[in-house]
Amino acid sequence: MILIVLFLDAVREVHKYSAPEAQEAQVNPNLFDHLHMKLFRAQRNLYISGFSLFLWLIMRRIVTLVNQIAVAMADNTGLQAQMVTTNQAAVRYQADNLQLKQV
Repeated sequence: MILIVLFLDAVREVHKYSAPEAQEAQVNPNLFDHLHMKLFRAQRNLYISGFSLFLWLIMRRIVTLVNQIAVAMADNTGLQAQMVTTNQAAVRYQADNLQLKQV
């Protein structure tokens, strides 16, 4: 939530310093430089917060996928154990069936 708020604030700041009124302050060169400095900082904050938000979304997706893989591996281990016991029971029943046929 904090990243979203920071991103929206950075968008607002970039919009504020990119406005045409801010560009018309060319009478005083120091004011013009000051506005460009603030615009640069706002754009920098926008890129940093946007990239952080993007990476957070990617990391969240990766954690979800890793959890799904862990659950699938646990299920796979359980199914393999069940398959081994079922296979052993089938071999035992075949041996008993063969023994009964011989008798």
